[in-house]
Amino acid sequence: MVARERNFRRAAEHLHLSQPAVSAHIRNLETELHQPLFDRATHQVRMTQAGELLLQYAEQILALASEAENALADLHTEPRGRITLGTTTAMVVEVLPAVLHQMQRQFPAISLRINTYTTEGIVERVLSGKIDLGLAYATHMVAGLATEPFFDDHFIPVCSPEHAFAHRERVQPAEINRLPMILLTKETAIGPTLDRRMAELGLHPEPIMELPTSEAVKKMVELDLGIAVVSKMAVMDELATGRLIEIALPELHLVERTVFLYRETKYMTLAIRKFIEVCRQVVPV
Repeated sequence: MVARERNFRRAAEHLHLSQPAVSAHIRNLETELHQPLFDRATHQVRMTQAGELLLQYAEQILALASEAENALADLHTEPRGRITLGTTTAMVVEVLPAVLHQMQRQFPAISLRINTYTTEGIVERVLSGKIDLGLAYATHMVAGLATEPFFDDHFIPVCSPEHAFAHRERVQPAEINRLPMILLTKETAIGPTLDRRMAELGLHPEPIMELPTSEAVKKMVELDLGIAVVSKMAVMDELATGRLIEIALPELHLVERTVFLYRETKYMTLAIRKFIEVCRQVVPV
């Protein structure tokens, strides 16, 4: 808590202890380890290199203790407990609402805490034990990480009904050169993939804006500000109602696999397994 708050007084308040008690605990720990964990020379408490290293192990210890409690809780017949999930903004908007609705109906004793990060951020937090489970595109897999496939997300080129491509039976890739295009940022899974694909095709559209979510991109396309490549799942309603049109350009049809991420050594609680089951019920693999 001192490491998180960078302040002994605030840490003491969170822990419902006195500030001298917290200071004494830290001093005892430093004496036991024979080295300082915090640099107290400045107004803001800073961690030493030893403190940073110990914090990593402390987080893993706490995560392991939580896993032990969850394993014991699984002795009950009813799935219960708390799941901390790390995922992307796109998943929160496009996939999770229906999943959470079903979870609440089937497993009211399971609570979920959801935070959004980049894919790299999800991987880092899964490995450190800060989150129980990740849900992301399979683009940054590393040692120590286990994955289970979820679904293949199909990305398609779209335009507004007023665009010249809207009712064409076939559009040639070269025709999008120098046309206004609305892109997802490089932090999104599809951003780098789309860049590589367009480079392979020798395409150079005119990027007029880069946005962080498919929701934002599709609104701009609806206004006929440009074409875009977005998740088909994100634009199903717009395609059905004619507010967006899929462009007949198969060269820009892309697929990204989404996966569940967890540490290889992690105990998969009954609550986590039930959550994955519900995800697959709502969005079949």
